[in-house]
Amino acid sequence: MSQYILGIDAGGTKTLGVLKNCCTDENWTIKLGAGSLTNDFSVASANIKEVATNLLQQVDCAANETILVCGAGGVNNSNYKAMLKDVLSPLGFQKLIITTDAKISLYGAGNGAPIIVAAIGTGSVAMRLDKSGSEKQFGGWGFVAGDQGSGAYIGRELIAALLKLYDEDNFLLDKFQSDIFISEVLNIVGRDRQTILNWLKEVTPAKFAELSPLVAKFKNDSDLAMSILGKAVAEVESLIQVSQGSNNFPVCLIGGLAKTIAPMLSDDIQSKLVSAKGDAIDGAVYLGERYLATVSMVADSKGSQTHG
Repeated sequence: MSQYILGIDAGGTKTLGVLKNCCTDENWTIKLGAGSLTNDFSVASANIKEVATNLLQQVDCAANETILVCGAGGVNNSNYKAMLKDVLSPLGFQKLIITTDAKISLYGAGNGAPIIVAAIGTGSVAMRLDKSGSEKQFGGWGFVAGDQGSGAYIGRELIAALLKLYDEDNFLLDKFQSDIFISEVLNIVGRDRQTILNWLKEVTPAKFAELSPLVAKFKNDSDLAMSILGKAVAEVESLIQVSQGSNNFPVCLIGGLAKTIAPMLSDDIQSKLVSAKGDAIDGAVYLGERYLATVSMVADSKGSQTHG
């Protein structure tokens, strides 16, 4: 029987890890940078591997007595999943379970009960667990064609709107000196065409998402900020409605934008909102414990047959 469960939550801006001693319930944690495979696989996989190896070294436990459950953005892509497996397999874990960050969030939020979990952070994705135990994911297509309503989406919409303003008679910078919201955005991306182009050349989904707190901050003072946030809310509502289908499951909104988005949702959706019972790391550990329980049941069953 494995003595440890190592859970990893690898998302757009951070990679969190927890190592749990199944015998004593002690746990150790670590946090590193971005872990979404779709944004930059080499950086993400290196961060995931570092989280795993660091925790093993920190506790001085062996990989072959540890179950690793890693939930990472981008694992829906079978190529990325296989590549991540190639990175982690040489570490020699007793069992390696690679799944999506959405799935571990699903089990963390509901602790295995029927629920819809919409994660609105750097990216956006929803998952549904129904009464039969079936799981289904909605969204989560990545920044290029998806992530509607997410922090990256909000940042991209903001910059697109800002560039349209800029093209109006070279942005009339003097006119906007008194607009604190736009001024703060310009402080980040630049105040001339070349500086803005340089920023755009290097921008990532995570960098776009870093602009979303500004939009939330000025939503009551800027028509532009409120308009962009309104579009994001509409996208999140659509994601939840598609996930719900004809069902009436409770809905848990998680991620960095949850507190901003939740109060702006329709009354119908708000009436279904529930608090998460745990986070994605809890979900990873839950899946590890469920695997252990299944292995134990199989072993007990074989033992009974042998002695029967």
